[in-house]
Amino acid sequence: MGRVYLARDTAVGGRTVALKVILAADRDEGQQAHLRFFREINNLGRLDHANIVTVFTAGNHEGYPYFVMRYVPGRDLSRYLEECSMLGERERIEKIVKVIAKVARALHHAHMKSIVHRDLKPANIVINEDADEPVILDFGIAKYLAETSLTKGPESPGTPAYRAPEQVDVRLKVRDELVDVWALGVILYRALTGTHPFKGTDALSISMQILHHTPPHPRALNPQIPEALEKIVMRCLEKEPTQRPESASAVAERVEQAIASGWGANDVVAKEVFAADETRFTEPVQPDTDSQSQGPPRVSSLFNRRTALGLSAVVLAFLVGLVLRLLLR
Repeated sequence: MGRVYLARDTAVGGRTVALKVILAADRDEGQQAHLRFFREINNLGRLDHANIVTVFTAGNHEGYPYFVMRYVPGRDLSRYLEECSMLGERERIEKIVKVIAKVARALHHAHMKSIVHRDLKPANIVINEDADEPVILDFGIAKYLAETSLTKGPESPGTPAYRAPEQVDVRLKVRDELVDVWALGVILYRALTGTHPFKGTDALSISMQILHHTPPHPRALNPQIPEALEKIVMRCLEKEPTQRPESASAVAERVEQAIASGWGANDVVAKEVFAADETRFTEPVQPDTDSQSQGPPRVSSLFNRRTALGLSAVVLAFLVGLVLRLLLR
């Protein structure tokens, strides 16, 4: 809630800042809206991270509460992804991973301060125009875990397309910070594939998709995505929170490892990235031995077999020609 203006801070060298104010129309929303506004100020004041917007000061001017933030010149994540679409696929994916890893580490910093964003989406991530640095904005519905929630009731917090199952269905058990891990998965899925994992015509149909639908694996939509990276995305989108990566920091480490370990050994990378996670499952994930033994042969094996067959055919043709020459003499 509130309105954000581009302003100039005359008290500190005329620097450009972002000014967020509650206007008359906003004040009509009631006491809870005011509490949420001041809670955003308090939440941001607890955070000190390069990839989270900084609050300089706050106050009340003639009955209008306000706070002053660092101005981040740039574009939101959706616009940045459009710009990246002009790049080669490998470079595009690597840039996406770098940005998401920084966002994930900023979220982890917030989680360590007991603050959960709960509305992470591309519109709330600005990419600085100078250095491809993401900055997380809008902690308006963020939750400070030591305080009572202001969003109890029939309407769940967050933007429908980015809500986790436990935000959609309040009967589900919640581990608060894993709501943000889910949102990271949704953003990463959309960034890598160009499409949203959960689609619908309204909030209800999207919610039903989130609760009951498993989206296609990213490599089915974009085969150039490394397999290890695909596994991380799908792990973030596990409907059971305990099956997701245990922290936003873990997401950052694993997406970086998936890229740094190379593009040509995806199977090996995937096993290494997730080896530490196996003990967290109530039922250990077993390798599909049947599919491994009965699946299609590797490309290298096919190549060797075809090469051998080709050489055999050449030798046979030579011998047949030689016999024909001897008979015709």
